[in-house]
Amino acid sequence: MFSLGAEPYPTFTHAEMFEFLQSGKRLAKPKDSTDEIYQLMLDCWKENPADRFCFTEIVEILRKMLESQTAEYGYVPLDDYYKE
Repeated sequence: MFSLGAEPYPTFTHAEMFEFLQSGKRLAKPKDSTDEIYQLMLDCWKENPADRFCFTEIVEILRKMLESQTAEYGYVPLDDYYKE
């Protein structure tokens, strides 16, 4: 979304991509991403799946980001509309 659909590793072979990720490296922050969103991306890319957020946690984090970013112009909180 923040890379506008660009291929993430356009010049890597599968082996190079695997080596890159195994070494702990991750994609650079997309130019259209905030630091907060990039940190969420990095958290979702943690090597150990147990260290990653589950989907409901990601939804809550994004909801809070949205409400925080739009509070100054009268955003209606998602709690009024979001029902599990």
